[in-house]
Amino acid sequence: GYHFQTFNADITNGIESNYFNCGITAKNGFLWFGTQFGLVSYNPFLEKFSSYYPDDRIPNKVIRSIVEDESGNIICAFENEGLYVFNIGTKRFFSLNQKTLKKDFSRIYYFKELGVVACSNSEKELVVIKNNQVEKFQIKNSEGVGEIPKCIAFQCSGNYLIGTESGLYAWNSLENKTLPFSSAYNKENGNVGVEDILIIPNKSVFIATSNQGLFELKLTMINK
Repeated sequence: GYHFQTFNADITNGIESNYFNCGITAKNGFLWFGTQFGLVSYNPFLEKFSSYYPDDRIPNKVIRSIVEDESGNIICAFENEGLYVFNIGTKRFFSLNQKTLKKDFSRIYYFKELGVVACSNSEKELVVIKNNQVEKFQIKNSEGVGEIPKCIAFQCSGNYLIGTESGLYAWNSLENKTLPFSSAYNKENGNVGVEDILIIPNKSVFIATSNQGLFELKLTMINK
């Protein structure tokens, strides 16, 4: 059987918020959570929680999405405040890039060949930050209208899958070209918000939607 344990906000256990928005497992085994008031980490070896809060440079301390970079630092998307790096050595927050400040990003990712990739709802674009350089990309439908990117998944070198509010797209980041990943899927399931994408290599793609359940695209269906 299973033993369930509840951890509530308590100054004695290192948790200072009951509102958790996101979480990841770091390469070193630590768990990290974005909350309404900052970051919370869990050390599984010591079974200890710790909370970290940004200073007044970040008035809104709500963290919507987090990801770990190659150095083990935690990239945080603060609600309407932009992207910040939590340095695990200094235990301080630093701006990732001035051009990302005061922006609202719904989700962020880290890919070795791209760097940090952030989905911007308000500006309908993907923001890519690598080596302190910022590039912006728009995902456009067949009519040339910009789509709101909601999620991204790595397919193969230079190629990614983008889920939007109305379909699934293949994005070549090297040439910045976007095409419907599966014309059959987009035609039959238009305006179905794609919330997440999971890929089983050489087999199929699972598409989690906001209101139409879970879809599977097998390789035999793709690009028909």
